[in-house]
Amino acid sequence: MITEVLITIIICLLLWLTLGSSIDFNIVDSIKDGKDSDVYRNALPKSVNRPDGIEFSYSGWLRIDDFTFRLGVPKVIFVKGSADLSTACPALVIDSNTNTLLLKIDTFGAQETISIVSVPAKKWLHFVVNVNQEAVDVYINGILYAHHILSQLPKQNSASVLTSPDGGFAGKVVRVQYHPQVLTESDILSRARERPPTGNEKDQIFPPYFDMSWFNPS
Repeated sequence: MITEVLITIIICLLLWLTLGSSIDFNIVDSIKDGKDSDVYRNALPKSVNRPDGIEFSYSGWLRIDDFTFRLGVPKVIFVKGSADLSTACPALVIDSNTNTLLLKIDTFGAQETISIVSVPAKKWLHFVVNVNQEAVDVYINGILYAHHILSQLPKQNSASVLTSPDGGFAGKVVRVQYHPQVLTESDILSRARERPPTGNEKDQIFPPYFDMSWFNPS
């Protein structure tokens, strides 16, 4: 297992140095029902350490169809860690009782949470979570939503990535990816503008649809 991880890291470094672009690990490639649990067991390199230290990111597309599904309990969209969220670096979760997304990330001090409020139902949303050793940046539909300063270094783990554990959520995900480096703003915007492979459902709603005031919650 250690040898496989080392080989993966070496390949990633060579690709990055050669191509100068982001490296994608597909956790969820094709469209997936949010109620269907799955485990991504392939080894993920913890980070491509840059001169400034740790860097990694997650990106993907999400649609929540019903916030009342499994009301009263948190609904895990994905977590690198455990289903009970005792280990999470990171986890993307639907709040127990509101239309709020919670991004959870373990640090060497405590688990920290970033809230993304007033998330609409039945609309495709693109997310990017950029993590470095000092802060977390959350992008929604290609636009910076939150810049969160971490109290301690992020505490990475070697656990698998779980999608929709313990019943999941009412909705869909597609093209959820891990990157052992942060994504650039131009890359994020390009990914948010590229329509994901969501099938032939009629009347699907894609960005843009937010007023800019949504990105500055009071």
